Amino acid sequence: MIRRMAGCSTWRMWASSSTCMRLASSTSPISPQQFNVTTLKSEEKNAEESDSTHSSLKSGTSKHNTINGKKQKISLVTAAFNSLHKQKATNVEESLQSAKTVEDVLSASETQTFSQYQALQALSVLAEWTTQKKIKMHEFESDPRFVNLCKLIGPKPPKNVNNNTDLGDLGVVLSVTGEDQAAKMISGISFSQKIRVLSSLALKKRRSLHLLRALAANISNSSENFDIKQAADVLYAMAVLNFPDKLLLNKAVNDICKCLPDNTRPAVVGSILTSVGILKYKNKALLDELSNWVKDNISRCREQDIVSLLLTLASVNYQPQIAANLYEIILPALGSSSVPPLVWLDVVWALSVLNVVDNKNLQSVLVPEFLEKLSHTGYITNIPAPARLKLLNINAVAEFVVKDYKGPLLADSSSLQFPLQRSREKQILVDSVVDSLTNLLPKPTYLRTNINSGHGFLIDGECVVDDKCNPLPVENPSPESTAKRKRIAVLVCDYHDMCKECEEVSGPVALQIRILEHLGYSVMTVTHLEFKPRDKLVSRVKYLEKKLKKLAAH
Repeated sequence: MIRRMAGCSTWRMWASSSTCMRLASSTSPISPQQFNVTTLKSEEKNAEESDSTHSSLKSGTSKHNTINGKKQKISLVTAAFNSLHKQKATNVEESLQSAKTVEDVLSASETQTFSQYQALQALSVLAEWTTQKKIKMHEFESDPRFVNLCKLIGPKPPKNVNNNTDLGDLGVVLSVTGEDQAAKMISGISFSQKIRVLSSLALKKRRSLHLLRALAANISNSSENFDIKQAADVLYAMAVLNFPDKLLLNKAVNDICKCLPDNTRPAVVGSILTSVGILKYKNKALLDELSNWVKDNISRCREQDIVSLLLTLASVNYQPQIAANLYEIILPALGSSSVPPLVWLDVVWALSVLNVVDNKNLQSVLVPEFLEKLSHTGYITNIPAPARLKLLNINAVAEFVVKDYKGPLLADSSSLQFPLQRSREKQILVDSVVDSLTNLLPKPTYLRTNINSGHGFLIDGECVVDDKCNPLPVENPSPESTAKRKRIAVLVCDYHDMCKECEEVSGPVALQIRILEHLGYSVMTVTHLEFKPRDKLVSRVKYLEKKLKKLAAH
């Protein structure tokens, strides 16, 4: 009974000292090293004598003295049971520290007063032994006591949700709140289980960096190879969690290239293509292999697999080695009437980025009937924002880039416009570039900033210089310098505007550059790889001046 009451609040258990005595006397004996009833009675008797002596020395009513005496007794009982609880906790921790086997650790957890902190200690011991290869996780992962430990320190699953059922007992790794402890446990599980944990993190969108780094390191250093499904799962997890670990990417890509020729499942290829596109991972060997597979297995491929290939190639702005034959084979499998309007818009936009779009494709998305399909109700404002930007991109390609286009253009492109905003990280980079440029080109006469091009993207800066890089007014350059002047557009590229694996701009930025060049601009790209906002101002200004002079001289 004492053990059952020890977890409750003392002030709720004891209404009076007599109640305390009755409960204590009716309780079965417990170990002397914890506490005993004789000690409790002796201490209460001493307390009564002390209270009597104290009342004879202190003035006051009998009622007042009685109340003080009861308070002292209750305080004494509270202290005694707090001491009892502390003694139990100490014994548990000592048991964990002196544990030699898994059974020792799990047995210590059977105490009713086992705390969350002690559970974390127990798991740390098991994790350390697993890392040192003294024990193996399969020896205890199905033990109910181990599962209860993980549940004790893990987050409570939402109601009516069967948490981690797809992982079985492996789900306990994901339930561990302490990232250090979870990371230690990773080295003790199998290769396939590590991949399942990584996939589960992606499913839950749980971006635990410490755990992800531990998984990436363990999987990358493993001598085991991925099968193509496992590689696809790993790429998908990295894409969803925005965790492009270089070593893990290289391992996945190498194994995909080995498995791909024997693969017969288009869904797996479609998944790989989608993940590569999201990551903007420009591995040319992989992209060539994937393009070859789609071309050779076109009869197996679904429309969504072909769309994934086009969007991925556009995302990284890459023309595969078989580009000449590839488009002739895959494009007939697609048609504006057979795919949803938003998907067909993606196809035409991708072809525009890859610079292989034809008049028929452009006309199919710029006719008024197609806009009505996109908006459903006929109102352009109902078209999603990403689709509006792609329409403006395509319209600019039709108007300025493709020379022989004779089809319709957007009747009122201004109705598709809306305020464009940068991410916080990119805005910091743009502000630093503009601040540095103003030391060379004072605003607003010689430098305009934050310009909406009207074609679905922002121009970060605009200036005009002569062939010796002397600044000229942006709005009204002097007539005598007109023949020599060069209009320069500044595009700032942050992490998300660049491809992985190579220092090249992504497909959307490449399309913006092509449009601006056809509008008469010389484009100066400033990337986060070369321009560092934390560098000294002098260094930043010199870097930008060098780029301006190079453009002015050509």
